[in-house]
Amino acid sequence: MRNITQSMYRKKPIFIKDGIPYFTQEDNYTKNYEKISEDHIKGLDQTGQNPFMPSHLVEELELKTQITIERYCTAGSVILDAGVGYGGLLGKLNNYQKYGVDISNTYLRRLPDDIEGCYSKLEDLPYNDKLFDAVISTDVLEHVIDMNSVLCEIKRVLKNNGLFILRVPLEEKLEQYTNSNMKYEFVHLRNFDKSSILLQICKPYGFKLVEFIEMGFLNDTIKCQTNYHSCDPNKINNFLNNELNKLSKDSKEIIFSIFNLLLDQSLTMDIKSYLYSFLNIPVTYLQKKKIAHAVKKQVQKFKINRMKNDLITKKMDQIQISDYDAWTKIFPIVYRPTELLCVLKSD
Repeated sequence: MRNITQSMYRKKPIFIKDGIPYFTQEDNYTKNYEKISEDHIKGLDQTGQNPFMPSHLVEELELKTQITIERYCTAGSVILDAGVGYGGLLGKLNNYQKYGVDISNTYLRRLPDDIEGCYSKLEDLPYNDKLFDAVISTDVLEHVIDMNSVLCEIKRVLKNNGLFILRVPLEEKLEQYTNSNMKYEFVHLRNFDKSSILLQICKPYGFKLVEFIEMGFLNDTIKCQTNYHSCDPNKINNFLNNELNKLSKDSKEIIFSIFNLLLDQSLTMDIKSYLYSFLNIPVTYLQKKKIAHAVKKQVQKFKINRMKNDLITKKMDQIQISDYDAWTKIFPIVYRPTELLCVLKSD
């Protein structure tokens, strides 16, 4: 039986089941979310994979979010995960007092023992005022119906100068969720970018921006092939000069070689297509930080002996693992971020 810390809550639960206090009645919205969570857990149980997102993206998002939380939250902090799910993120964190709230029975039954969970909508959190040092909410705010009430509640339960660590989809296209064939009635109801975070969350609710972190990189080579043909060479060189300080010497030489050849008007399209293949290194290799291996595979595939510049092949083995994040910034058209992690501080 799970422990229930009665002093945490400002009201009594409707009922308690399996050690989980329930503060919200089921309705059409919670039933819809239950269907989503059941399909999520079923996919994990049957295949070990998230059925809604590629595994390499899940790994990247969770790892970078975990690192960020540990960087900003001191040991012993009292942390609430608003939309805790089955505790996949919070369960990896140590040395904190951990609480989680969700509206899925399927998720809450799977919470690790060191997370005290409850069943409640975020629009009406059952916790006392100014209770938490930090509130985390990942891939949740795009789902809620009444975002205003949710943000008011999060602000209420946060201590003064408490942290709100928020992760949301970045510039997501919502058309897919309007399709009449969509399995679920409610999925993503809004999208976000940096400006909307500042205007819709920071200003009205008294949060100060500490840091934006882009993550969840997906490959977008079609945009790359469209845009680099018409790029201003001076703009590319200026951009590279600003970013290359973050790279190892060998990576700098390789990148300059690729871009110089792309801008060489005398090259035939088959060679340029080969060069684009470098920008199209499978993201799974990048996520595993095996950049050198990936590029060598491309070299073997396209037979580099046709090229004017053989510097690329000579340096492949020396690309450093630490260059991963810089590569995604050097090729921003190719590797576009799909999620935004926001570190905010309450006034």
